[in-house]
Amino acid sequence: MIPSRVAGFEELLREGRLCASRCRGCGYTSMPPRADCPACLSAEWKWVERGGAATLYSFTTIHSAPVGFSAPYVIGVVDLDEGGRLMAPFPRGTADSDVRVGMRVQVVVSEGRYELRAASSDHPI
Repeated sequence: MIPSRVAGFEELLREGRLCASRCRGCGYTSMPPRADCPACLSAEWKWVERGGAATLYSFTTIHSAPVGFSAPYVIGVVDLDEGGRLMAPFPRGTADSDVRVGMRVQVVVSEGRYELRAASSDHPI
């Protein structure tokens, strides 16, 4: 097996940190992290922490889940305020009627994974 140059991303998630890779050559930030810069092709980069505030770009409800998951569950694609796009699930029990494109969400890291939580007046982003 070939080791990944961004394998540290998993360790950062286990620590509860959401990080992107930033190119040391041109400053381009990739989320999810990439080992090589798509802008200048440099292989020199560093970790930068992200806040997790985002806007929901798209979502779907999974009705037929892969092995190890139980359906149904809602999964979304978000545009992070600090740049980058990623896909993550909403908490179990979230109905698709509770979710809408354009809503504000927070990417929350817990137990080495990230999930999406809707912003509310009690917990604004």
